[in-house]
Amino acid sequence: MIENMNDFLSLIFLVFIIGACFIFMISVFSQHHAKKIRQMEDEYYNFTDDNEDSDEYE
Repeated sequence: MIENMNDFLSLIFLVFIIGACFIFMISVFSQHHAKKIRQMEDEYYNFTDDNEDSDEYE
């Protein structure tokens, strides 16, 4: 239980730290996901560009 002001401040600080860690985790996950999507798009478009240059159908 919260018995005095120090316990209340400790609880607020703990909630703040957990919230900051959660936001940081979401940010890192989002950046990683965006990088992975960009890489997949680059590989897809490079694959189609390579196939257009080949002489398989001539």
